[in-house]
Amino acid sequence: MDCCSSGSQKEPKSQHQAELSAGQAKNNSSANGKGFAKNSLILGVALLLIAGMTFGYLIKPSAPSEDHLAMIKNKSIDQQREAWIEIADNIRGELAMQGEYDCCLENPCWYCIQKTPGHGEEATCECRQNILDGEHPCGECIGEILEGHGLTELEPYYAKAIAHKVGSQHETHLQEIIDSMYPETQ
Repeated sequence: MDCCSSGSQKEPKSQHQAELSAGQAKNNSSANGKGFAKNSLILGVALLLIAGMTFGYLIKPSAPSEDHLAMIKNKSIDQQREAWIEIADNIRGELAMQGEYDCCLENPCWYCIQKTPGHGEEATCECRQNILDGEHPCGECIGEILEGHGLTELEPYYAKAIAHKVGSQHETHLQEIIDSMYPETQ
């Protein structure tokens, strides 16, 4: 019987058997290491995909390029109007998320974007706070309020705020107009 055979006799392990056992353990360890590496690679790729999707989701659309604007100009008036609305909505949305667009209308105005040099760069709308402070909002908001499109919770402040712009002698008449445009608050 050689030193590696397993017989019915219990003999102490020879040096050769010990080396063989150590080699098998090393091979098993190496195989487990390959499995670990494979699992780590899959996990790493999955994390990269998740990070990439998250990053892509968080990226905000950029301002329209000159090429994009030129392309818009070549469209019909209706198509240009739709493009303008999309651009304005993006600007208002981004500013609102930063707390810099707080309008007093049911559908926020666009004037505050336009009146700032650069057409929306660093534009802000403070019309709601201006009204609460007794100061006039922008021109678009004044017109929309008088048409009944203002936020109803601000109705008690509208006449005084608009009178700030056109003169306090008109406050009573403005209040009559506002009362007729917002009967649900009476």
